[in-house]
Amino acid sequence: MITRLELQQYRRANDRHRRSPENKAFRRRLDAAMAELQPVERHVVFLRYCCRLSWVAVGMRIHYSEAQTRRIDRKVRRKLEEAD
Repeated sequence: MITRLELQQYRRANDRHRRSPENKAFRRRLDAAMAELQPVERHVVFLRYCCRLSWVAVGMRIHYSEAQTRRIDRKVRRKLEEAD
């Protein structure tokens, strides 16, 4: 199970902290969970939490509205929380 709090903490971590063993373990868990998602869902999660882009930038990258990217994110977070 990957919680919203863990995703937000990973997003806020700077590059030095992302190289810590705890964050590397989280990233492996996240990558394993993302393998079961649809391609657009994976892309939203990657851009938002791994590349640390704003919602507007994510929407521009995937050519969706900001509201739609937030809906996709909510759907993905529910899937990730129920995964385990």
